[in-house]
Amino acid sequence: MKKSLRQSIIKSRVKLIHAYLFKRVPARFLAHEVAMLVLDVLEALRDKMLTPKEASRYFVNIAYKIDSKTDKKLSDGFQQVLAEAMLLDELNKKYGPSLKELRRLALVILDR
Repeated sequence: MKKSLRQSIIKSRVKLIHAYLFKRVPARFLAHEVAMLVLDVLEALRDKMLTPKEASRYFVNIAYKIDSKTDKKLSDGFQQVLAEAMLLDELNKKYGPSLKELRRLALVILDR
């Protein structure tokens, strides 16, 4: 997939996630979109269309908005996938996230 198309998909998902944070949608919709974003970002990282620092920034911004703007009850699985994704800038370091585990966590959310 072309870099600009992949980035467009990622940016569209991020916009939708931000919209969900301010609307009255069930928390599972938010979790689903974040899980899809994780999978899109993992593909972009694999194809070197996104740097780990850029990838991490998406999830840090989402977590910040969740903490400051929403009162949604978030599942433990959702919180775990978000926490791992926020560490993508530590990829390939001793305490960095496992891409395989991050993918697994995202797929568990999508399987609900």
